[in-house]
Amino acid sequence: MEPIREAELLMTRRQLFGRASLGLGTAALSRLLAMGSLGGVASLAQALDGQGHGLPGLPNFAPKAKRVIYLFMSG
Repeated sequence: MEPIREAELLMTRRQLFGRASLGLGTAALSRLLAMGSLGGVASLAQALDGQGHGLPGLPNFAPKAKRVIYLFMSG
């Protein structure tokens, strides 16, 4: 094969990471969409307590913020 053609066929590091991130993003999106469809809604309804206490494993009280640091950074 010609050396110039071989160089064109090689994938750069930027292209490799770009394609890998697209694949990982697609897998994550499909997982999120699967959770939000039929199975996710039913399991959420089953997980909620009938007395309005929220999800199991989470606190049953409203959190109170005592100190807040707000960072406003533009750019």
